[in-house]
Amino acid sequence: MRYSVFDSRGVWQASYSHNIPNVPLKSIKEWAIQTGKLCAGKVYETIVPRDDRYERKEHLLHDFTHLHSKLQESSKYKKKQLDKHNKERENK
Repeated sequence: MRYSVFDSRGVWQASYSHNIPNVPLKSIKEWAIQTGKLCAGKVYETIVPRDDRYERKEHLLHDFTHLHSKLQESSKYKKKQLDKHNKERENK
């Protein structure tokens, strides 16, 4: 089992696999959900079969796109870029 996290624009953010040693599957799932909440994105669960005869199955586990991203809100870089953009608009 694998969990993939994408932000609201569909850009990959993180992946978590059940193959991490000495970590329970429940913890890995919680990590993916926390990352999804932080980036206000979507968490997908992918079932990867061991036998090649079967196809991978992927389904949406959680959708946090309705939440405002806490990372974007606190980003100093984002604020600087926004201020710079506003100054350029005022000068035109």
